[in-house]
Amino acid sequence: FPSHDIHVLLWGDLSNRFILTLIFVLIAFGLIGFIDDLKKIKFKNSDGLSAKWKYFFQSIAAIMTTTFLYITLRDQGNSFALLIPYLKSTYLQVGISGFFILSYLVITGSSNAVNLTDGIWKPEGVNGPEWFDSKPFLDLLEEYGTNWKIREESTEGIKP
Repeated sequence: FPSHDIHVLLWGDLSNRFILTLIFVLIAFGLIGFIDDLKKIKFKNSDGLSAKWKYFFQSIAAIMTTTFLYITLRDQGNSFALLIPYLKSTYLQVGISGFFILSYLVITGSSNAVNLTDGIWKPEGVNGPEWFDSKPFLDLLEEYGTNWKIREESTEGIKP
């Protein structure tokens, strides 16, 4: 189990439908990734699951998740509206079909967003955002008028 699964299981409210949904999605997509990696290791190549099968399994998980959310939300009399960020109390009524389409696209799209960079950015090893140099981003913050500044400090007394 990755650490977030353990934290959710230990401290999450397991009677909350959204926590249950989170657990299901984490396990389902984790299994898809596990099978993909297992095939890569077993056959000693980088192919893994084909895109067609990966998307098929992701679609099944997304449809199951969306159906579960729909049933639990419908039973509580909730409407199917999309909250528009930054516009106070502005909702877009999407209806049942809009709810299914948006939910499906968000779930499968979030999972596949990383694949957009395939072939564009492939550094050696496992690297995250910390791999990038922060100076250009800090320079942009200063250029746009933030109160944050870069403070140079002496390294005297710091042992390597």
